Amino acid sequence: KVPVPVPDTYVALRAGVVLRPSDLRPLPWIRRGDSVTVRVNGAGFELRTVAIALADARPGEELRLRNAQTGRALQGRATAPGVVTATVTAFGTAD
Repeated sequence: KVPVPVPDTYVALRAGVVLRPSDLRPLPWIRRGDSVTVRVNGAGFELRTVAIALADARPGEELRLRNAQTGRALQGRATAPGVVTATVTAFGTAD
């Protein structure tokens, strides 16, 4: 038997209620405590590092992270399962 992930719902549902697509939301791509790949994009470059997720994140959601090597905090957006993208601004900070 293969376990099937069950999507989260936006509202509490009673037994026998017909589900509509608008009742469901995607499962988190990232869970708090997960080790994730962080892609840092800037003008003409991309860096990759590893960080620890400080919160759950569904597709497209922002979350805070802690760099696994330096311990510094950063923020990014969940762009794929286990992947977060951050952008470097002109001032050198990651968004």
